[in-house]
Amino acid sequence: FNSLVVEDGGTPSYPATALAYRTDDTPGPTTKAGKKVVAAVTLVLDESGSMDWRMKGEDSKPKNSTNPFRMTTLKNKANKLIDQFSSMTGNIYVSVIPYSYDATISKINNKDFTLANSINKETIKSKISEMSPNGATNTGDGMRISYYAMKNFKDNPTSVDSSLPSDTKVVNYMILLSDGNPTWCSYKDVGSQRYFFREPGIPQYYYNYGNDPLRYTEIMGKEYITGQDLDINTFVIGFSAVKSEIDKANSIAGYCNLSSNPKRNGKYYEASSDVQLEEVFDEIGGTILKEMWHIYGPYAEDENNN
Repeated sequence: FNSLVVEDGGTPSYPATALAYRTDDTPGPTTKAGKKVVAAVTLVLDESGSMDWRMKGEDSKPKNSTNPFRMTTLKNKANKLIDQFSSMTGNIYVSVIPYSYDATISKINNKDFTLANSINKETIKSKISEMSPNGATNTGDGMRISYYAMKNFKDNPTSVDSSLPSDTKVVNYMILLSDGNPTWCSYKDVGSQRYFFREPGIPQYYYNYGNDPLRYTEIMGKEYITGQDLDINTFVIGFSAVKSEIDKANSIAGYCNLSSNPKRNGKYYEASSDVQLEEVFDEIGGTILKEMWHIYGPYAEDENNN
């Protein structure tokens, strides 16, 4: 390929800078073993009843448009994130997973993930637009559905996109947004009150006893998001201007963080306004795009690492 390189001198306190310009087509990133690399991004989005509140809470309802409903803001800013994904690399697949009493995947063409590109972006946005506030906050169930969607993608990439090689390397990201602490959890049955972890299927029962909702979320984070066979980079967003509504969100990010493995990282963000949410999405989207950009090159891993 053709390149033009510009270098300048540097000092220990001011390192040198080198710029390179490429004119060849942008290839998709690959591992050292030559495997194609794609990103699987799950948008685990709160659609509980409180998402129909203003940022400052249920009673904060001035008669003007400067304080929009939380769901309105989420839809607007999430759509911009989809635009960001679709504008660049062409190897980012998105799954929209709304949750309230439980979580579901907004399937497109019967697929859990859809390639975020100029052709599909409006279809992905339509699934975000379909979200309607109602019910409780079962954060753990959103994490459950997210985990299994990413696992299925890893195990069978061609089930998501028939053009992908069967040995495609899938890099996983979960973006989880909530405007409240967990208030609901999923149980397998009433008698033993055992948490529901299985996939596929919808939980038989839901409970909000004591600390059970947070405990369910903790188990999903520690035993599934970081404790199974997937490397998942997690971004947790506490989306409220009322601190008490999201005071557990930082803990949830911690449940999704494995300090011994930087590829299983949970990071917390707080967004108390539409401006802050846009900034958070911009930062998260930029992080993912930077990691997936072709100049990032081969992943720093052994060729036998699948």
